[in-house]
Amino acid sequence: MISRNEIWKLFQERIGYKFKDTEWLKKALTHSSAGGQDFERLEYLGDRLLSAVMTLWIFSTYTQDREGTMTKRLAYLVSGPRIHHVALHLGISEVLRIDKRQDPTQPRLVIDGCEALIAAVMLDSKNFVILQQCIHNWWKDLFVQARTVPLEAKSVLQEWTQSKGYGLPVYTIVHTSGPYHKPIFDVQVCIGTYHSFRASGGSKKEAEQKAAQIALNTLAQEMVSAPYYSGEIL
Repeated sequence: MISRNEIWKLFQERIGYKFKDTEWLKKALTHSSAGGQDFERLEYLGDRLLSAVMTLWIFSTYTQDREGTMTKRLAYLVSGPRIHHVALHLGISEVLRIDKRQDPTQPRLVIDGCEALIAAVMLDSKNFVILQQCIHNWWKDLFVQARTVPLEAKSVLQEWTQSKGYGLPVYTIVHTSGPYHKPIFDVQVCIGTYHSFRASGGSKKEAEQKAAQIALNTLAQEMVSAPYYSGEIL
């Protein structure tokens, strides 16, 4: 039977990073249900680090993109389905230590494990460039796909909010003004119980797209710094 130390060694080879202090690796891959003391803290830090690395990568690669387009690419690349894809490729579900009553392939657990791993690499290496290299290597195929990702604001916002546990955005017409032949629609989009954004347009669709874009621009700041509720992705 293969030893735990051998499992750690093989996993490090797979991810392309060798830990100087394997305690960081163990902390990142030991869920609180299995006695881990730092899993949630590492997941929190890793989430922010991932967004920071992605923001710099997008900014330096898509030099002609305006803020709104960069925000949509960021939301796509740090959404739950993309992190889950990377986590499965790295084999995190195979090494994650959790309570035996839990399913190690549960998407939320695997995603959190991936984010905790990102934090562990940063804390072990103490080198942001090394962290960038790891994330670039893990996300390189998805980053290429992001060149052609649909950048329609409502679609991107919906995927991001669902992946972060907010559920579906709710759009409501707050007010209609202007003449009958040329109305102006004032639309509000609500995300969870804490966020709402408003915009106006010459059609309901236009107003909803504008409101979604305003939401994305605002929530992009949360992706890097502010805390948000992290629930199930489905």
